[in-house]
Amino acid sequence: AAVASRCPRVVASRRQSQTPAFQEMLGHLAGWSLYTGVTANPRVETVEAIAAQYRRSGCDGFVAVGGGEPLVQG
Repeated sequence: AAVASRCPRVVASRRQSQTPAFQEMLGHLAGWSLYTGVTANPRVETVEAIAAQYRRSGCDGFVAVGGGEPLVQG
């Protein structure tokens, strides 16, 4: 299926981002911007930093990989 996002923000844990399957997924995305600073029970400052980086990078969508924490922080 085609993805309409030209620059998705990809959010995942550092561990997940190092797997071969994750790297393969990135190969199917164009212009992505990666955030791997996912933490348990994110602080407001963390979410604000992700949002600021999203805007600076010109992102236009999200891809959250993993369980609850990447989804909350994405």
